[in-house]
Amino acid sequence: MLDQVMLVKFLQDEMVLPKESAFFESVDPETDKVIPLVESEFYIQDYIGVKQLDQQGKIKFIEIDDSHLKWTDEITKNIFIPFLV
Repeated sequence: MLDQVMLVKFLQDEMVLPKESAFFESVDPETDKVIPLVESEFYIQDYIGVKQLDQQGKIKFIEIDDSHLKWTDEITKNIFIPFLV
């Protein structure tokens, strides 16, 4: 089981579609409305422990206002390295 997790959504993403899936969210195909993580079957059934981690405050949700391919050393240095240490 995971001890903690960081989920990263690039707000201008054109590679991961729908971009909401970066947060384990989905989009209802009939209404185009985002189905929040906490309302998803994946979360409710807690298939891999995401619900448990969330309830323990061990999920870090990061939004980066850029596209997926605009990864920078600054992102690595300021966001990912601190999370890993």
